[in-house]
Amino acid sequence: MNLETVSDNQGAGAARAGGTPRQWLPVLGLLIGAFVLFVAYYKVRFAGLMNGDAFDFAQLGRNLSNGKGFVTYILRPLAIAHGADPTKQFDLTHGPLYPFVLAIAYGVAGARDNVTAYISGLFYVLTVPIVYLVGLRSFGQRVGLIAACAFALSATMLDFSISGLPHSFYMFLVACLALAIHGAASQAEGIRTRPGSQIKRSPLCVVGLLTAALYLANPIFAWCLPVVGVAVVSLFPARARASAAFAFCLPLLLVLPWMWRNYSLTSNPVFGLRGSELWMATTHYPGYVAYRYLPEDAATGTDLVLGVSRKLAKQFLEGFQILPGAAFSLLMVFLIPSLLFRFSDPVANAVRRVIVGMFLAIFFGVVVFVMELQIIAVVIPVMLVFSAAFLLYLWDQAQLRGSTAMLAVGLLALPVLCPLASNLLMEHAPSIPVDKPAAMALGLVAKHAHGNIVVLSDQPWIVAWYSGAPAVWLPQDPAKVSRIRTMFPGMHWVFLTQQVRQYEPEYQRAYGLLARWNALYEQSIETGQAAPPNVQLGDSSNTLPALVGFQPVPPPSKDAAITVLATDLSSPPVAASLGDTTGMTGGMAHESSAR
Repeated sequence: MNLETVSDNQGAGAARAGGTPRQWLPVLGLLIGAFVLFVAYYKVRFAGLMNGDAFDFAQLGRNLSNGKGFVTYILRPLAIAHGADPTKQFDLTHGPLYPFVLAIAYGVAGARDNVTAYISGLFYVLTVPIVYLVGLRSFGQRVGLIAACAFALSATMLDFSISGLPHSFYMFLVACLALAIHGAASQAEGIRTRPGSQIKRSPLCVVGLLTAALYLANPIFAWCLPVVGVAVVSLFPARARASAAFAFCLPLLLVLPWMWRNYSLTSNPVFGLRGSELWMATTHYPGYVAYRYLPEDAATGTDLVLGVSRKLAKQFLEGFQILPGAAFSLLMVFLIPSLLFRFSDPVANAVRRVIVGMFLAIFFGVVVFVMELQIIAVVIPVMLVFSAAFLLYLWDQAQLRGSTAMLAVGLLALPVLCPLASNLLMEHAPSIPVDKPAAMALGLVAKHAHGNIVVLSDQPWIVAWYSGAPAVWLPQDPAKVSRIRTMFPGMHWVFLTQQVRQYEPEYQRAYGLLARWNALYEQSIETGQAAPPNVQLGDSSNTLPALVGFQPVPPPSKDAAITVLATDLSSPPVAASLGDTTGMTGGMAHESSAR
């Protein structure tokens, strides 16, 4: 069935030619509106970084900004294989592009929680007019405005915008890529209809450059490199495909240095250490727990292969079951019908084919690795364009008028506006967390220490960001703590939070011992009694024998008492280093860092 275009030919033609000044006024209006909406949402909802991955990217960006290179202070046991210097551990799991953007921002405004949120918010604001331009050039102004507003008003997208996570950056790159694909598809259609036309390589170079940028932003987008390349080149007639392929592939040379780095460090040029996630999320290695194994302890064999096979089947089925819940907008209800109809504009059809191919490639990637549906959301802004086009087609067919039209608009708008209004007017920002003061107090110790200190923690991303000290993620086998202490002699500190209750029993007992001492200490402060006698880890209660001699440190504030600190007797004096951190406030990770 043919789905008629919802735009007039004159408007679509003007849009492809670059548009008139009047047509660019909505771009400015959308920019201003998105900025105001972000500021309002930020004022009400932002209390600091809340996600482990946000801390992870932030500390990478700060290390780059400080001239330390692409190194991480989150020491995953699986990645500890590059010498005994904890400050020179190469990051092997992330792409460099988003940390590089953060590094630029930190160099200008400083490395702080709010600066990190400003960067994710910036890309949210910039994505709104890009979505409008994709809709404008494909279907006309009405579709562009509906899609852009649906994206801008989504409470989920606004949550991404203040999270400090790179998802807004990914969405911006995908939206720009869709715009570039539209330009390449328009050229391909012109060559197809006018046999004498010559190919211009610049549009295809832009497509290749943005596809390479996606890969450098996150290695999971490596699956998009061949898919986008084949899909875009196939749009051209046979006589022009060789030239089109050359133009697309030329910018991909930019990824070769990064692939060589990955190969030299991990033997996997494309994914780096992320390639290990193929055998994660299995019964052998649930979730990301394999990152807590030392390299020599990782198991292989037939059972693991069978576990991977079961994981792939399970995640494939789960992905399709959860996918409708990841739509983030009522407008996405119209997506599937919009994929089953043929638009009268062949360029719009071409863009849709490439974006659907990208979606399938990304979905395959999250199925093969650890299921991360938030990554699939990066294509939603562009998919909203096709959903809006189909919605307008139905609207025009229904010929709604007057009060009926107003009722229909209200019914469509309420599911979008209600979550946003609820977040802005009824709900409050997350309460002030308790882990940041303890981590910042640890940062004072690191600042005054002679040499590097290393911390053992269940949430190393909090320690790495707020204290600036390298932190080792608790190894899966508590007996390996001794091995890690041998690798890093400066590991004089332990930092444990309530999240440790999800870890092995030995770590839970250590936390319980230190938390009870903290409670007695706070009670002694309130009653004016003497401080409780010191206890030590590794005693007869079997609380981490590898940490014999570690004793509790008084919490920096009453509110921070449930975050426990411990140090051994060889560390520098504690009292002079911790100082008073009672007034500190900020954000805490409520989710474990993915990688």
